[in-house]
Amino acid sequence: MVMYALRLSFAPALLALVLPMGCATDDIDSTAPIAAIALTNGNQLEFYEPSPGWLFVSEAGTAGAAPTAHNGRTPVELYRDLAPDGEVPEALVAAEARLQARRADPTPAPFVAQGTITPKTAEVAPGANFIDNQSCDDQWFSNKFCGGSPDWQMCLLNHWNGAWAQLSSVDHVDHAVCADIGAITLKVQMGDGTGGIWDVPEGHWRSFSWQDGCLFGCNTSTRGDVLNASNNRFHYAVNAWF
Repeated sequence: MVMYALRLSFAPALLALVLPMGCATDDIDSTAPIAAIALTNGNQLEFYEPSPGWLFVSEAGTAGAAPTAHNGRTPVELYRDLAPDGEVPEALVAAEARLQARRADPTPAPFVAQGTITPKTAEVAPGANFIDNQSCDDQWFSNKFCGGSPDWQMCLLNHWNGAWAQLSSVDHVDHAVCADIGAITLKVQMGDGTGGIWDVPEGHWRSFSWQDGCLFGCNTSTRGDVLNASNNRFHYAVNAWF
């Protein structure tokens, strides 16, 4: 059975299942979800608070299984709408309260964005002809993760050997990868390093979504890295609002 991993593994289920989890930790290599839902389509939706007030959502699924639309919902609203009984774990309610309590200086930080093109460049750019992929269709990935109207977007299709993206000041950011040939690892860090690390098997995708709870924007930095991808092909998208 294929497992999804954040250095810990969770098996997808055929029926919706609520999985309340343990306490958060500051170590991004050992962070466990504070709550999770195994959705009816086999996707796994997970909620994390690796340090107080840093609450984010991650989802994993097989290539071709549609990601969950957030539609502007907070993590608590998302959980309530998707859980079988709608009963939100106390840990998630408390985490969202800490998120909303965070406040930042309203003076925006200068915006700087950087991305990567590794020596073996992408075979296809968005809008070009798509190829016949092995395990994760590039057109499907583009349609699901590279659309919309973000303030900044990077969409690497059919990329090899790793990638990264770094932005200095965001209010909301989504990262997503899909492994087409070989397994890869997605690592995302926010602010001072809070984030997560997930192993993504071939033919599977993983997303990360973070949105601040600050009145004027937290001006938070983000960095995503696709690791352990030597001679492996994948798709990687970053969408950011600031």
